[in-house]
Amino acid sequence: MFRNYESEHLGPVPFRTDFAMSCNTAFVGLSARLGAGDLPTAAHSLGIGRQWRLGTGVFSGNVPRPSSPVDKAAEIFGQGRILASPLALAVATASVARGSYVDPTLVLDPSPGPQAAAERLPAQEVATLRTLMRGVVTSGTATVLRSVPGGPVSAKTGTAEFGSAVPPQTHAWMSGWQANLAFTVFVHSGKSGGTVAGPVAARFLTMLARG
Repeated sequence: MFRNYESEHLGPVPFRTDFAMSCNTAFVGLSARLGAGDLPTAAHSLGIGRQWRLGTGVFSGNVPRPSSPVDKAAEIFGQGRILASPLALAVATASVARGSYVDPTLVLDPSPGPQAAAERLPAQEVATLRTLMRGVVTSGTATVLRSVPGGPVSAKTGTAEFGSAVPPQTHAWMSGWQANLAFTVFVHSGKSGGTVAGPVAARFLTMLARG
């Protein structure tokens, strides 16, 4: 049985509210609309699972093809067999912010190098996701970022269960962007994205704006 964080219930609300409040069960209800290859294909378009050559060891994440309806329902909100890294989510977030895939680069020389041809993402889907992620900050689980200096922030929180403990332990995630800066915060064994990773992101953006 799938539950929301701390067994929350939102009732009949628009999907934008489900997204802003990280309602897992709303995503589970939509999983039947997806084909078996839809999640891996979408993840790959955002960089997750690609081969990167950065000159150092990196993990780009993995979104496997779901093996059953239950597996697909778990994967649609980031659980199941999905694996990610802070870099993988930062690349995905930056790609949404730009509207085209952002190939990660390890910066050793500040002078600009050759740029690969942009892999444009579907404009309508990108526009919808940008609106949804802005709503997470204005009225959802990332309101801690609503008043940070430096301009509007768009973000998504994540609270990922792991291990076999009862209740399971959780990792805290926060990924978003402000202007031309994308960021991802990961806190191992953090309680939740909004309460643990969010304040870290808020402090980072505040210190950055203050120089």
